[in-house]
Amino acid sequence: MKPIIFYGATGQAKIMRPIAEAQGYTLVALFDDSPGLKSPFGDVNLYLGNQLFNFWLKIERLGAYRLAKGENTNLNDPIYGCVTVGNSIRSEPGSGRAAIVKKLSDVGIILVSLYHQNAEIYSDVTMGDHIQIGSHTTIGANVDIKNNVIINSHVNIEHDCVIHNDVELAPSVTLCGGVYIKESVWVGVGSVILPKVTIGANSIIGAGSVVTRDVPGDIVAYGNPCIFRRKND
Repeated sequence: MKPIIFYGATGQAKIMRPIAEAQGYTLVALFDDSPGLKSPFGDVNLYLGNQLFNFWLKIERLGAYRLAKGENTNLNDPIYGCVTVGNSIRSEPGSGRAAIVKKLSDVGIILVSLYHQNAEIYSDVTMGDHIQIGSHTTIGANVDIKNNVIINSHVNIEHDCVIHNDVELAPSVTLCGGVYIKESVWVGVGSVILPKVTIGANSIIGAGSVVTRDVPGDIVAYGNPCIFRRKND
């Protein structure tokens, strides 16, 4: 088994743990920056804040690895990781998913992609690094997915869509053919984006929306049809 850490200790960690285990990883530690959290798992310790993250890297990592792999391990073994933090839009500046990805990469952690075994992914799909895909999701022909993307369960992505870095698609989202989603967008539960629509960077699409036309960047929009509600600031 390959030891892995999760940065993010709430719902996304619960979803990703069995997927990671099915891919041959063992979860050895959890990290989060939110005060007051408790580990969602009785057998995995949670470390809160950057100081304890650095402590684990220097002091406790070897012990955790020995539990996962046995005595035949050392501090030169690779550290695998996954940023199990949803919706990067609502984080404080510098603490969202993209910032955590950089933080882990800067200390040599190898960020991995985790795909549920029953997700259906067409053979010509192009995917970047550190992507999470939930159960019963379908990704159609000629789709291009960039880096650090979360695609939750029961999502349907039709042909020729492009999804840029740090996007999150909540459960049961549908992207019709040719949809273009720019960086750091969050699309809420059950939303439908109609063909050839573009969603601008850093925008939020509220749950249950039907998006019939292009959405500019840095706004919050929702409804059926989806309309501008306010700036995303």
